[in-house]
Order: sequence, then C-alpha cells, then structure tokens
Amino acid sequence: MVDEKQRSLEEVKDQIAQGLKREKGKAEASRKADDAFYSMFRNRDLEGYSKEKGIPSRQRVFLRKGMRSRTGRNETFQSSALALKVGEISPVVTLPPNFYILKAINKKESGFPRSKK
Repeated sequence: MVDEKQRSLEEVKDQIAQGLKREKGKAEASRKADDAFYSMFRNRDLEGYSKEKGIPSRQRVFLRKGMRSRTGRNETFQSSALALKVGEISPVVTLPPNFYILKAINKKESGFPRSKK
C-alpha cells in the first residue's frame, strides 16, 4: 500500500480554486442553455436567437440513426433529433462540455422503397 502524504491547504488551494471555477462555469453554462431553450420555446426562432446572442448555429442536411456527426454516434443526441416533428425545438441536450438545442427543419422518408404485396 502506498503511503499517502496529507497535503497542506497551501499546497492544494490552487487545485481547489480551479475545481470551483470549473463547476461554477458548468453551472452558468447550463443555466444559459436552459434560458435559451425557454426563450426559443416561446418564439420557435432558433436562428434569430443564435444570431442575436452570437451563438454558433449549425445546420445538418439530414441525420439518420447511427450516422456519425460532429457529436459522434451519440444515442441521446440522435434520438432527441430524430424524435422531433418539423418546427419543434428539443429540450437542452447535454454532451459535456457542450449544450445543444435542436430544431427539426425538415423530415424525409426513408430511402428504402416499400414493398408492394
């Protein structure tokens, strides 16, 4: 077993301060994401809100289940996106360290033809 030396407050205070700043930053980002969601939920204008606040907005042409995107193959992100109806805005999707709000602009039927019987 390794002997653990007890460190003084002086030795760890910078680490503690950094940890507290990081947690405060996460809480602030989460609060801002929630505020953004409630604002957009009322007026459904994701693009206008993004432009007004200087928040990056990305548009993906189409997303399909299992598709790799900038968020990777994240089930939460994909299921949230695919469950939306056209014009709907998602609740905040958290993929640390980022927060996303999604809007369905269009939907397209699967590319597989239906069989005729």
